[in-house]
Amino acid sequence: MANKFHLTIVTPLGEVFNGPVESISARGQLGHFGVLAGHAAMISSLAEGVLKITSEGTNQFFAHQSGILEVKPDHNVLVLVDDALPAATEKDAHEKLNAQTGLRDIGHSAHGDDGLARTDVALDQAAHPLARREVGANVCQG
Repeated sequence: MANKFHLTIVTPLGEVFNGPVESISARGQLGHFGVLAGHAAMISSLAEGVLKITSEGTNQFFAHQSGILEVKPDHNVLVLVDDALPAATEKDAHEKLNAQTGLRDIGHSAHGDDGLARTDVALDQAAHPLARREVGANVCQG
C-alpha cells in the first residue's frame, strides 16, 4: 500500500474534495509538478489547468481555474482555486477547461471588461446550479 496524505480542494462555493490521496499532479505558473507523501512544505501558484489525483490506484481529475496549492508542514495539502469541476477522464477535464476558457474569451471580446464579468457570473451559475439553489433556499428559510 502506498503512503498517503490528506488533500482538501476548496472553491469560493465550498469544498469539492476532502480525503486521503497517494499523489497529486498539478500545473503551476512555472510548469507541471507532482506531490507525494512526505513532500517538503511549499506554496505554489496554480495556473488554469487539470489537477490529477491518485488514490487507491484510481485517478480523479478536476478542471480548475487559477489558485494556490500549499503543502503544509504536517504534509497535508490545501488547494484553493476559483473553480474546480470534476471530470471522468483527463480528456474530459481538458474539454471542460477549454469550454470555460472559450466562453470567457467570447464574453471579453464581445462586451469588453463588463462583458467578461457578466460571462464569469453566467459560467459560475451554469456550473453550480445546485449550489445557487441551495444558497437561495437558505436565504428564504432565514
